[in-house]
Formats: sequence, C-alpha cells, structure tokens
Amino acid sequence: DLALPGFLAHQDRFIREHPGHEIYTCNVLALTPQGVKTPFHTDELHTREGSFALETMLDGNQMLSQGTIFSRGIFTELDGFREDLRYNEDYDFWLRALAQGASHRHNPEFLTVYTIAQGTKTGDRGALIKDVRRVFEDLVESGTLTAGQQRRARRRLRGLGTVER
Repeated sequence: DLALPGFLAHQDRFIREHPGHEIYTCNVLALTPQGVKTPFHTDELHTREGSFALETMLDGNQMLSQGTIFSRGIFTELDGFREDLRYNEDYDFWLRALAQGASHRHNPEFLTVYTIAQGTKTGDRGALIKDVRRVFEDLVESGTLTAGQQRRARRRLRGLGTVER
C-alpha cells in the first residue's frame, strides 16, 4: 500500500480546516494485479466530504486503514488495536471508537493506494467472517450501543450466519 505524494500535506490541511475529530480518512485508489489504479469507492459517501456515523459503519466497513489518521487520545482510551483478532482489527477499532463517541471526518481526495494482490491475509474469507462475527458479538455485549444500534448490529450478525444470543 502507498501514500501518494502530498498525502501528509493534504491531510494536515484537511485536519486544520476540520479540527476536533478523532478519526480522519481520505479516498483510496485500488491497484489491481494488472497494475491499473482505479477508485476503490465511487459512491457518494466517499466522493464527498462528510462523516461516517456508527450506524453506517455497522452496515459495513467504510474506512480503509490506508490513509486513516486518528488521535492518540482515542487510541490510548481504547487500548489500541485488539491483538486477538487476525482480521478486522481496524474495523473493530473504528466501531469501538465511534461507539465511545469519537467523531470522524472524510476527505474525498484520493491520497493513498490499496494494493489488491493474490495470497494476502484477507484472502481467507472464512477466517475473515469469523473475526467480523467476534467484532460484532463483542460490540453488542459492550453496552455502548443504543437500542437502535443494537438492533442494527444484531441484524448484521444474522446476515453473517451468527445465532443471536
């Protein structure tokens, strides 16, 4: 994965223009195995400036680690990334941060490149889904979600084939 030239300067400017958030993201290009760079996300959520709410993130991970900047304070408060997860440790962190009241701001500029390659750890779909289940089960049990967020998270669990508790 790559940070494009100017990444730090652009994100620094963006953060200065939008202070007070704990998480900042930018748009990402995908580098295909054929060597082609193409937008990873083309939907309105990613192509305009805005914020990703917890409810949106419960429906699917909208933040890629590439280019994400977060405050030391939220990282320390949540004890960082979970080391017991092989996959989705970043998604888990974003969900826990937002559930604790962290705020997010998205820069629609393409500032990083995600390399799509065969044989990466995200290729093990079964293990990936197993970790997503753990992330959502732990989040539901955390007591940090509103009733509506609980319903949304449980719906996501059902979609993953997990039996509700």
